Amino acid sequence: MGLKCASRGWQSGTPSLMTALAITLVERGYIVATPSYRLSGEAPFPAAVEDLKDALLWLKKNARQYNIDSTKVVLSGGSAGGQLAALLAYSGGVIDNADTASKRINVQALINIDGLSDFTSAEALPFENNPAKAVTSASKWLGGRYESIPQRWRAASPIFYIDKNAPATLFINSSVPRFRAGRDSAILKLKELHITSQVYQFEDAPHSFWLFQPWLTPTTGVIDDFLTAQFANSR
Repeated sequence: MGLKCASRGWQSGTPSLMTALAITLVERGYIVATPSYRLSGEAPFPAAVEDLKDALLWLKKNARQYNIDSTKVVLSGGSAGGQLAALLAYSGGVIDNADTASKRINVQALINIDGLSDFTSAEALPFENNPAKAVTSASKWLGGRYESIPQRWRAASPIFYIDKNAPATLFINSSVPRFRAGRDSAILKLKELHITSQVYQFEDAPHSFWLFQPWLTPTTGVIDDFLTAQFANSR
């Protein structure tokens, strides 16, 4: 079962953005859900993560009704949705260290499609905290600029949650470096923990490549190949 997330800059977008990719995966035998979540104009971080965790818990609770194998759960998303999917996958939905009541929810794989891994990286800050802009998409969602609330920018960065519970991860990227900020450092952390990670990068592809042909079909193929390999021993 796959849970797919999509939004643009955490401030706009709908689940329908993932429809084409979801359909191509369903045609290959996957069960796919595309949940909605609160955007930055409605509620700041971490509301979106909480919404996605609730959606995942609901699907697991109702797994039998929808013929879902709850031992083979994959999170995926594109752009801001990729960052959110990674944050949920690596944190297990527990992003407040002081929160001792919440239980971690683990998944078996993550497909991060052009979503950044580290808001605080030198690759991300010139864009996400652009000094020429009074408000950026990231600062609006996070509730302030990096220099004012660095701990919040860190808390929203998937890379800082990578530990032994992290799932196998596939990074699929466009040719735009901005949207893979922190990816290589995340891969090093996964490698140190002996957790599988793979990268597929399209040459000369726009940031929104997964929405259109000629990139939609190969994106589906890369995802299918990765998941087939990951779940080969559990069938």
